[in-house]
Amino acid sequence: MTACPRGGLVAVVSAYSAADFPGGAERLAWEEVRLLAPERPVVFVNTSAVAPAPFTQVRIGAWLRRLHDPRTGASSPFAKALFHGLLPFNPVAFIEALAVFRRLRPSVVHTHNLVGLSPSVWLAARLAGARVVHTHHDLSLLCQRATMTRKDGYPCGQRSAVCAVCRATRVVKRAQTPLLARELFPSRWLRARLGRSGEIVRPFASVPPPVEPPDVFSVLFLGRLTPSKGVAVLLEAVSRAGVTLTVAGEGPLEPAVRAAQGVTFAGFADDQARARLLAQAGVVVIPSVGPEVAPLVFFEALAAGVPAILSDVGGLSELAEFGSAILVPAGNAEALAEALRGLAADPAHRDRLRVAALARRDEVSAERFRDEVLRTLGEER
Repeated sequence: MTACPRGGLVAVVSAYSAADFPGGAERLAWEEVRLLAPERPVVFVNTSAVAPAPFTQVRIGAWLRRLHDPRTGASSPFAKALFHGLLPFNPVAFIEALAVFRRLRPSVVHTHNLVGLSPSVWLAARLAGARVVHTHHDLSLLCQRATMTRKDGYPCGQRSAVCAVCRATRVVKRAQTPLLARELFPSRWLRARLGRSGEIVRPFASVPPPVEPPDVFSVLFLGRLTPSKGVAVLLEAVSRAGVTLTVAGEGPLEPAVRAAQGVTFAGFADDQARARLLAQAGVVVIPSVGPEVAPLVFFEALAAGVPAILSDVGGLSELAEFGSAILVPAGNAEALAEALRGLAADPAHRDRLRVAALARRDEVSAERFRDEVLRTLGEER
């Protein structure tokens, strides 16, 4: 494999920017550009409006936002059908991307979540003479929803009506993967589930100065308030365990969270708010009932020295090897309640998990992530 020349332009592509839709994949793509900017020329390509940032941004596919908003979904059944029809290959996005890449002449194009833009970006990059590196963040190669879950958040088992469409479109998506020079994955589970090969590059998190654990045990949930995240299971488990819960996030299950007894709803949390909430948490819970990959919130908790309770599903299972987490069966409110009761009653156990987290926090630093990305793009730092 030929290394790209030092100083060659890197184009990082993400469907949305973190300033517009702060999902885990979007935040990682945004931060990657920020970290690479001092090292080499870099440009951020996405569908979102240009936001204040210390790096160059280029907008393509802005028209897609009229079909589908990442926060609210499609505007109409027609828009939804058209948007999903473009997921395997978007010819308009291909033309836009090709024009941008031919003008910018990047050495490497590193793509992240391409929902709406589609893998057509890979072909555009190759025709413009760039090497293409892609980070898989979800199951979009296999599933139009990218999660392989039903509307209730649980695994679909590939038996729903939508699954027939997924089986047809995945052929088109997979046919485009030979365009990739390198593939990256945040978890071994995702790599195996997609049946691909490539390197594992874990998400990163800001590593704050260590603080003393809180005197009062409390539970924290940080994430989208959707069925697949196990919000309903968490609310039931917290009620059974008799512990306090703070929920930070946005999504369709917000009314249920607001109505729950003994739950503090913090709403959307920016980076500063997330750091403050983590410093006050006794444990972070990721109770997903659908297959997660490697959620950024786990690595934020690890960096802050906060123990975690994780559903034993998807890529969450392998995160227990960091030593700071407890696994519980997915969708089992009583098992989750038992784990919460156990941690609440055992400060020594919480301390052991906290020490394990602090011992591994350098492995999820921004500097480590930057160096691994530079290496995978074709050069050592």
